[in-house]
Amino acid sequence: MLKRRLAKSISLVRGLYLYLRKHFYVSLLIITAISIPFRGVLLQGDGLWFDEINGIRISSYDILTLMQWLKFEFSPPLFYLLLHFWIKIVGFAPLLLRVFPFMWGVIGVYVTGVVVMDIYKRKGVALLTAVMVALSPLMVRYSVEVRMYSLLYVMFLVQVMLFFRILRSPSRKYIVLLSFVTVIALGLHHSILFLFMVEVIWALLFYRRELLEHLSYWLLVVVGVTVLYLPVLILTTRYQLFRIGGSGLDYTEFVERNSVVEFYFSLVKTSFFGDTNPILGSITIILVVVLGLMVTKKKWFVRESYKTLLFFIFLSIIPTMFLYVRSGNLGIIRYFLPSVLSVYVIFAMLIENINHHFIKVIVIFCFLISIIGGTFAYYSFRSTVISRHVDKVALFVSSKANRDDVVLLSTPSFKFIFEWYYTGEAKVMVLDPGAWIGINGEVDDQLVLSRGGQQIVTEDNVYLLSGLVSPYKRVWFIDFDRAADPYNIQFNFLLGEYPTVKYVAWDDIQNNTLPGEEIPSFSAVKVFEK
Repeated sequence: MLKRRLAKSISLVRGLYLYLRKHFYVSLLIITAISIPFRGVLLQGDGLWFDEINGIRISSYDILTLMQWLKFEFSPPLFYLLLHFWIKIVGFAPLLLRVFPFMWGVIGVYVTGVVVMDIYKRKGVALLTAVMVALSPLMVRYSVEVRMYSLLYVMFLVQVMLFFRILRSPSRKYIVLLSFVTVIALGLHHSILFLFMVEVIWALLFYRRELLEHLSYWLLVVVGVTVLYLPVLILTTRYQLFRIGGSGLDYTEFVERNSVVEFYFSLVKTSFFGDTNPILGSITIILVVVLGLMVTKKKWFVRESYKTLLFFIFLSIIPTMFLYVRSGNLGIIRYFLPSVLSVYVIFAMLIENINHHFIKVIVIFCFLISIIGGTFAYYSFRSTVISRHVDKVALFVSSKANRDDVVLLSTPSFKFIFEWYYTGEAKVMVLDPGAWIGINGEVDDQLVLSRGGQQIVTEDNVYLLSGLVSPYKRVWFIDFDRAADPYNIQFNFLLGEYPTVKYVAWDDIQNNTLPGEEIPSFSAVKVFEK
């Protein structure tokens, strides 16, 4: 009886799978609809993290000031300009601000299926990839952050589809569209340069003859992209192109890191399961690879599939190696979501080519359960860690600080969001460790004591700090990102001028309790008194 029911269930699942493959675009719409509630859950969160706050602050300025501030930003101007007009429509409510990237995140699920189908010509692979994009914690997370990630992902999908179409049948229409879409993507973030590099390397390896035959078309693409992108570089290049390369590796850093293989395996695990269930994620990945290699179809490695597979392997490896050399930090993968997509496509190819239907159903079921489990685990992780509780801090300080006090925040962006909730009488200024300076060369209530991450210990800076805070009896120093070092010059000065130091711990603010003892690694507010 049990065996018969199991066989019937497998038959139903297989029938549903075959129906969905037959009706491709209907299936893709269903998958896209399923992705909406997974992302919609995160729309309700009020917590904005530092990069989101910074982007909202810059986008709130008039366009001229916005462009000037971008000289100190890491990203090109297009997303900030779009967000500028979105703010004019919906205001500053976090939920409504998140709707903008949310829309592109949902669109990205549908476009993923269309593009993978256009490139690989296999409905099963395209649908499986779309399911992974719809449900995985990494893609869900970056679909609702008030940043350029989801829009950049969609632009890359369109760009890579046009790239493949030009290789197959060059035309002026595709040349113009490819140049235009590439410039839009570059206007969102410079990381697209590395992805474009992957396309060029892959085309030189497998399509040399086609490139030479239509060399004039490709030269037009390069010239068009360069000419259109040049104004972006001129307007916003003060720091960002130098910052994207990072500081490089010294020998000590290299020894302390994981190996390249471990780093890449971490990328694969993070792509599917986030950081929330690494054991289950590792087991599932190993299961898929082993079973896939054991029962894959013999005719899988035909020439076209082989070339397409290598394209996605290159797309996952080359940007990942850049991240490894730059910092060894997978957090920056948010700028390289196409590399995450390539991991999904590779696994979808492997699963689709499993020859035994029963094993294929079991693998897909285990895979989806693991991914969904990772996403649900991320919901609780996000609510407790990523949310900054700025509102609680602002209300707490509002109730305690008075006219004789001054409130110092660690960055202009935190001052911007802090003042949404602050109702107190104390003056609010910025003690900035991140080298932000006034647009007109003025201080503008900011104390610049460092530049490029290096402390600038000069008498002028100490005098500036002394002059601005000495009229006040008490200084409230608020460090939301906990980046300030107690040994920095500002702390040494404050401890000298204001010998009594009280600490308000992060947990105390969350729980609305009285100030607690010193917790240097996890404190949010420090009160300096004369």
